[in-house]
Amino acid sequence: MNDEKNDFAQYYDRDTFEAFKALSPRPGWADPVAWGPTIAERAEELWRMFSSVKTYVFVAGQEHLRGNLDEAFAHVAGSHETWALRKAELLAGRRWVELLY
Repeated sequence: MNDEKNDFAQYYDRDTFEAFKALSPRPGWADPVAWGPTIAERAEELWRMFSSVKTYVFVAGQEHLRGNLDEAFAHVAGSHETWALRKAELLAGRRWVELLY
């Protein structure tokens, strides 16, 4: 997630792109934001977005967070099986990209 005046913002408009903070802006620089509640409060919106063919997801962060993220999205989806199917659809459609280190 970058600052509004950052060059990243030059490539996306407000109607078609949104980044939201699920953790701290920079690891170790601030207290982390609890991402479970952040995702839960936007669960309906996220599920609608995951269901849209116009949605592309880019996830960046540390490798060990993948399980926590899948757990949070399984809660959004209503079950682990439903989330696994939706994520597989996103991956197959090249609409889900992870940059994990």
